[in-house]
Amino acid sequence: MSAVDSPSLPPTVSFSHIHLYVDSMETLETYKALEAKLNNFSGVAASIVKDADAKCLERDVKYGREQWVSASADFNEDTPYISQNRDLVKQLIAGLGFRVTGQYKCFDSHTLLVTSQDEIGVQYVITQRATSSSSNKKQKSDGSTSPNNSTSASSTKYKHFNSTTMNRFFDAHIQRPGISVLAFEVSGDNGVGVDGIHNNYLAKHPKLIVDGVQSYDEADGTTKKVFEAFAYYKGADGKETDDGTILRFIEVVGRKSADDR
Repeated sequence: MSAVDSPSLPPTVSFSHIHLYVDSMETLETYKALEAKLNNFSGVAASIVKDADAKCLERDVKYGREQWVSASADFNEDTPYISQNRDLVKQLIAGLGFRVTGQYKCFDSHTLLVTSQDEIGVQYVITQRATSSSSNKKQKSDGSTSPNNSTSASSTKYKHFNSTTMNRFFDAHIQRPGISVLAFEVSGDNGVGVDGIHNNYLAKHPKLIVDGVQSYDEADGTTKKVFEAFAYYKGADGKETDDGTILRFIEVVGRKSADDR
């Protein structure tokens, strides 16, 4: 019998994060102050029980509301609730109990990482385009910024945080914010990593490729390989790509532990 080549194994892929581009965000300090306020209130709320011996615990809502109002200097009873144009980061913090666990600032943008309590749980990467007051800065090698009078997209290390990438998304969404990327982490342990996915796109869907594989050397000694492809074609003929949504594949090379995010 002639030898038969074994089919290549598919890459090991797990969900990583959702990346959103937004119109505006507050400062990190503002969100951390909200987190502290909610943490303090959760301790108070846990003790507000009408009858601790009851089989079904009943919270004293009236007293709890009084405590919340007293802790909120800017609370206004007459302010109407408007569901549009809410602060996404505040909603994730207050509504779902998420917390801001990372920040990245560069010339073009300001990004926050908002995650659930589970170390391998949900991750939201939320990026705001730099405003005129914050964009006139130059990125240092450590990711921090310093004043600068020149403008250059090359000052942004990661392509997914630069102005060209964000403008493409906003142009595709008539300048409205939203989900830009569904990201997946790829393990190259079986020899089929980000490069293998890239090669597959080259063979079957070359039009969907955003860029080639990008490699970023990190301070922890690892290298992050990133490949992005548009998720959809525009129209049934497949002649044009829909620039509105991207699939991002990330492979971390040189990581000591597989459990280390």
